[in-house]
Amino acid sequence: PQWCATLTIHRGEAACHSPRGSSYRSSLGTRCELSCARGYRLVGPSAVHCLPSRHWSGMAYCRQIRCHVLPAVLRGSYVCSAGVQMDSRCDYTCQPGYQLEGDRSRICMEDGRWSGSEPVCVDLEPPKIRCPDSRERIAEPGKLTATVYWDPPRVRDSADGVIKRVMLRGPEPGSELPEGEHVIRYTAHDQAYNRASCKFSIRVH
Repeated sequence: PQWCATLTIHRGEAACHSPRGSSYRSSLGTRCELSCARGYRLVGPSAVHCLPSRHWSGMAYCRQIRCHVLPAVLRGSYVCSAGVQMDSRCDYTCQPGYQLEGDRSRICMEDGRWSGSEPVCVDLEPPKIRCPDSRERIAEPGKLTATVYWDPPRVRDSADGVIKRVMLRGPEPGSELPEGEHVIRYTAHDQAYNRASCKFSIRVH
């Protein structure tokens, strides 16, 4: 006869063994071993007994395994296949101009922790710089020089947008240049010290 209430465990299984045989799952002295389905963790005793008081010796339930919410990634983002549930896979991407360093994907594991480590998005892309076209100028009448103006180079950085432009070699715009060929070179740095350079020439004759 049934002594304790029929034992069920949501999202899990109770494997019961009675001293009176397999037909008596809830008789006095029955021992039940409890386990949970994949993706769930047992909270409570892993085995219970049917007591003379007509109660089971303990209570247990299956709790869904969940990982903590992953922190936001500076200049990047991630998309997860199943939120913070077990086996959920989160794939990372970075904003344009940045590259991912570290694990591209992390998986919520059976112990409730994420695999791998948190990646970072780093600026590895140099700025884009374009110098004016090379040009020729004729010396002013009665002189061996020409006053030459030009626009500074166009610089663009897709990452942080902050540019430090430095002229490394050559005269300033509006300079009076003697006859001959003059090379003007510009170098641009972004905040991550990635650099790009360009040059153009001015020929005075």
